[in-house]
Amino acid sequence: SKFSDKRKYDITFQSINNLFYGKYLAFLEDEFHLGPNSIGKDIKNIKSVMNQGLDEDLHHNRAFQNKSFTKPKEKTSAVYLTMDELDQFYHFDLSGNKALERVRDVFIFMAHTGIRYSDRKRITKENIVNVDGEIMLVIKTQKVDSVVTVPLVQYCLSILEKYDGTLPLPISDQRFRIH
Repeated sequence: SKFSDKRKYDITFQSINNLFYGKYLAFLEDEFHLGPNSIGKDIKNIKSVMNQGLDEDLHHNRAFQNKSFTKPKEKTSAVYLTMDELDQFYHFDLSGNKALERVRDVFIFMAHTGIRYSDRKRITKENIVNVDGEIMLVIKTQKVDSVVTVPLVQYCLSILEKYDGTLPLPISDQRFRIH
């Protein structure tokens, strides 16, 4: 792994201790500039693997159970756009930059439907259906693997109309976030 190569640290069940913990946290902060919650996910996974190994009698190392070997975390606050802000964004004139206009339209559609980018890329005309007189988005989500039915508000209907019943061609996740 990148950690063991850069920090010259052999990772074994026995080497997961407070020294590893300190070096690994510093590595994630220095190399990837990760915050406490992202680092906490890694520590949680390491502790899960260590617990599984202990249960299966693959090792007897309990250093990962020390109070100092904790999962870092920090409180976060939800960041969201208000309906007024979404409306302003929707009406902002981007006609001079078609790429940005398409990204904005996809973002507005996603914001009003709550779908993930991975699901957005899979939307076709067949996913837009009339259910008892109301136009709905019906899609089997990738992450949760369940069918979701979302009523489409006027913003979404206008965007679909603008692009002939579908959304603009997908761009990569990275390019979407950059725009």
